[in-house]
Amino acid sequence: MEDLRIIKVPVSAARDHDYFARPREPLVTFAAQQSIQGEVIDFGCASGLLGARLRQLPGISRVTGVELDGASVEAARSNLDCVIHGSLTDDQTWEQLPLKVGAIVFADVLEHLEFPGTVLARAAKLLNAGGWAIISVPNVNHYRVVASLVLRGEWEYTDFGVLDRTHLRFYTTKSAVRLVTDADLVLRDTAVPLAPRSATLGRFSHTSRRFLASQTFIAAQRPSG
Repeated sequence: MEDLRIIKVPVSAARDHDYFARPREPLVTFAAQQSIQGEVIDFGCASGLLGARLRQLPGISRVTGVELDGASVEAARSNLDCVIHGSLTDDQTWEQLPLKVGAIVFADVLEHLEFPGTVLARAAKLLNAGGWAIISVPNVNHYRVVASLVLRGEWEYTDFGVLDRTHLRFYTTKSAVRLVTDADLVLRDTAVPLAPRSATLGRFSHTSRRFLASQTFIAAQRPSG
């Protein structure tokens, strides 16, 4: 946990709040640093731009997306090798997924689920031994959320960001790591994406990084044994 690294984010990317139309370059960088290989399942793939970028990484053979939103599914089909239109609460969705893949990806998806731990544990069973889980969740310990609670006593939902009104679960870095390890995955790496100014401040301590970051990235593996 104390190895919470910084991944620098261009200012333009840091201000991009369109979840469905961005390739998530910082998360791609994070995934590439783990040397993931083989087939990837991108859960909640949106329009498939993240999966398309992952497909370009060395060693990635195929990307399958899972998406509930019908309009996004149509867009994703032009970007990914395969797209499954369905809900993660529906067994029929899971029955269509490939078995024994090299990586699973949950990019700001788990916080939208009623039972994220159950979904993550089920997805982890699709991994090869040593396969990777790449996860991004909003960080509710972000300074703007904390300041609003402490100074104004307010918890206001918004259209996007950490307090997106469609979020059902909220995570700090520590609770996100616990979610992952409870799914019987072995934690390997944690990082936070920070814009240049925040990255400079974040160099001074790991504590400051937890307050400056609006997201936490986690990489974990299915045990080999």
